Amino acid sequence: MKKISINLRDEDGWHVEECLGRLIPNLKTCGFTTGGSHCSINLVPKSAWFFCENMQDEDVGFVFDIFPCYDCPYRENQIIYKLDIDLSQRGLKYFGDYSGSNFDNAEVEYSTPLPTGSLSCQIVAKNQEKRVLLGVYCKKLHILHATDWTHAKENIETAKEVLEALNEIVNFQEVVQRIDKEIGEQQKPEKEKEIRNYKIKLGCDPEFEQLSSWNRYRVIDTNIYTYSCECGEIGVDGAGYQVEFRPDPADTPEELVANIRNLFENISVPLSVKGDIHPLGGHVHLGLPSEFIGNSVVRDSILEILDDFIGAPLLDLSGEARGSYKRLGSYREQPHGIEYRPLPSAYLFNPEFAYLTFKITKNVVENLLNQQELEYEENPTKKDYLAVASLTEEEYEKFMNYIEGYSKYDGTQINKNWVPLEKIPFVIRFRDEWNKNNKRIFKALLSQYESDFKNIGVYEIVLYGLKRDRGDYVVAGFEVEGYETISHPGRKYEGWFGIPARIRQDEVDEVEIEEIINGILRQFEIEIVETAYEKVEIAS
Repeated sequence: MKKISINLRDEDGWHVEECLGRLIPNLKTCGFTTGGSHCSINLVPKSAWFFCENMQDEDVGFVFDIFPCYDCPYRENQIIYKLDIDLSQRGLKYFGDYSGSNFDNAEVEYSTPLPTGSLSCQIVAKNQEKRVLLGVYCKKLHILHATDWTHAKENIETAKEVLEALNEIVNFQEVVQRIDKEIGEQQKPEKEKEIRNYKIKLGCDPEFEQLSSWNRYRVIDTNIYTYSCECGEIGVDGAGYQVEFRPDPADTPEELVANIRNLFENISVPLSVKGDIHPLGGHVHLGLPSEFIGNSVVRDSILEILDDFIGAPLLDLSGEARGSYKRLGSYREQPHGIEYRPLPSAYLFNPEFAYLTFKITKNVVENLLNQQELEYEENPTKKDYLAVASLTEEEYEKFMNYIEGYSKYDGTQINKNWVPLEKIPFVIRFRDEWNKNNKRIFKALLSQYESDFKNIGVYEIVLYGLKRDRGDYVVAGFEVEGYETISHPGRKYEGWFGIPARIRQDEVDEVEIEEIINGILRQFEIEIVETAYEKVEIAS
């Protein structure tokens, strides 16, 4: 079995992160029994918290008015604990930082202004000619709510000095003895399982190859330059070759799939996820709760569990052009959390495949954040996908079937999987020279069968010319009574048909054109409805 954990609490209940572990012995000596860094403040007597989460508005910083300061017998008119410690030459990192400061260089600047009108007793130290806020201290309950002393190991020795200096002013031993006498040991809560309900947001910026044809895998460099804005929902990849979607982020997999579908409905070129010509990434963005952003322990655990449940299963669906991008564990830090980069765009083959991928992503990450520890097989089994990724049995089978069946994908356009058939264009292309009137007749007659072509997956018909010296009664790619059928001269694509020069350029009986059309229809087993040409209205 494999165990993934982000549980940062030690046996005594300290929420250990960064260098807090090095400071805990001194905190215990000072009478603090629990606490942590980068976590939610809790008004538990005898606790110490560093750079804690603001429980009221979820910003990181101090919350002065949550302390029990009204009618506090141990508070004297806005107490400021002035410590005789000078931080000027110490080079401490974020030691005096707190929410609301705006430092040009937070690692060396300590010009944090003291808040006015706040309730809590404040701890300040000197920085040259200024005073800097290091935290607040509640003498009533022996609670320390401090700035980020634990950010770097270089801070620890000075943090110890701060505790010693504060103890000289307050006398922690007397405070702790009083608390124990007033509230007794029964006040210490039993360890209960913490109820968490963390949610993440989902996003993505998948890349696609643009095709020159709706029926075959022929890649061109994208020509969607009208969308080539970094902030646009449809744009050009940084390399300038691929189309990139940037759908709005979403709270649920269903919503993100709907946002992607909307972009498919607003693009008029065929797109592929094959990736044999251009590298195609299907990067997934994770919007994390604020307390987890930038946490390397959490990040590494998320990357590992995503590698196991979606990265490894999908990586081999990468196209031949992906090269060095085809590797597990790759990521990019983002202000909102993490951009997970191993996935190819293959999972965008259809909406259901995308939905299942997003659902697995969301569920394994949220389950990890909320449970803090997960166990599953080294190579996740069906049981693990049901338990850890919260899939149903049917969803698991579909996900695995999509992965297994993807090898049959020929690289043709996937637009048809995302939008209704009526929104997919039906294209009739004419190559070589044509008599203008004959061209109109061909287009009008073939257009009558647009829905029939689409229903069998043909979205483009190409009529190209056979040279006159090949003969007047020769066609390519289909059969017509009275005509010789030859092979495509270098063109073996579905929907391509060679038409003799006599039919293309000369004035011919409309019935002959209708016979040619019927021959093409028979190739697709489309039921032919004989229509006299004179009944077909052709726009001039």
